[in-house]
Amino acid sequence: MNLEDALTQRLLALKAQAGSHPTSLTRLRDGLPGLRVAVDACFLANPYAAELAVDTLREAVQSREAFRRAVEWYPAQETDLARLAAPLLGVAPEQLFLANGATEVIRAVLANLPPGPVVVTLPTFSPFYEFLPPQAPPLFYTLPKAQGFRLELEPYLAFLQQERPRAVIWVNPNNPDGGWLAPQELAWLLARLPDSVERVVLDESFDHFAQPPGASEIPEESLAGSAWLPGKDPRVVVVKSLSKDFGVAGLRLGYGVMSAALAGQTRRHHLWNINGLAEVFLRAWVGEDFQRRYRKALHRYRGDLGVFFQGLGALENTGQVRVFPSRGNFALVELLGHTADQVFTRLLARHGVYVRHCGDKRGLNGEFLRISARTAPENTQVTQALEDVLTGRQTEQVKQD
Repeated sequence: MNLEDALTQRLLALKAQAGSHPTSLTRLRDGLPGLRVAVDACFLANPYAAELAVDTLREAVQSREAFRRAVEWYPAQETDLARLAAPLLGVAPEQLFLANGATEVIRAVLANLPPGPVVVTLPTFSPFYEFLPPQAPPLFYTLPKAQGFRLELEPYLAFLQQERPRAVIWVNPNNPDGGWLAPQELAWLLARLPDSVERVVLDESFDHFAQPPGASEIPEESLAGSAWLPGKDPRVVVVKSLSKDFGVAGLRLGYGVMSAALAGQTRRHHLWNINGLAEVFLRAWVGEDFQRRYRKALHRYRGDLGVFFQGLGALENTGQVRVFPSRGNFALVELLGHTADQVFTRLLARHGVYVRHCGDKRGLNGEFLRISARTAPENTQVTQALEDVLTGRQTEQVKQD
């Protein structure tokens, strides 16, 4: 067995251990100490905003005294931080639940669903069906690959009217395919849901990347997404991860906006669920200076996204891949001449490019990878590495690496 084959076996073993989620970079480092990860195109975040977040935290805890306070003192209670953050989102503090990552919001919201079936589209983010309680079983609606995994409104609505679920879950843009429903399409669906539906869970963790093609201005209110919606329609719960927008996955931050009654019920078992360093970031996040700097980082990243999708799309000319339309900061790529195991391991072993193996994603029939956008030079590195693995034609950049 050669070195690459041995590395492949170890990578796939680590992937199996991680279950329905990718192996963390820390686990990769511990499990394969000699492995070089040059580009993380697996986990989903705006790298320019991550730089801003790191600089902001370093400035805030620059002194030993400030850092010690963040570590030694109890953080503020969740309700206090909700009062701090609510004005930024344009909602009442009673409607806002701040959490230890979006997955904590998801688990808490799903635990409080009304008894009865829950319609979940496939493919999607797996906690939305993995965390469902026994009294709220999933009823799957599989998005057709032939239609690019797009949610077609009328067939979906007909399915809801036939099945009459108690709740529905929408991830918009959807993960892992990047399918997107425009605000008018969401409004159309909400107005026509069967009266059996008491809860609509809307995950907008990637909505900052779903701008119309060519959009340049970033209105301040657009960054709050549909946070206003639960105030108009109490069936709706809006879920948001801060990891994707700001590159702060290690801080574990997310929020849910919902009716005041549901938020009160949800937060009953959460008191100090936001840690001290995460609180430091939150206090900076709500400030005008951070928001101004963030809009610049987002505008820069949006520009890179267009070039990223063009680069991946050009690889379709090889006949080796199909790239699905996406309004997220990632692309779902179907492999037409290779297995996901082969391309996933060769990208990492030969080029240090880490992508998302989608073999564990329900609702995907075929061989798929999900590739996230990074900085412009990293995106070039990823597409060149992918072309090399697919065709064996090394570009000059790959040779140099």
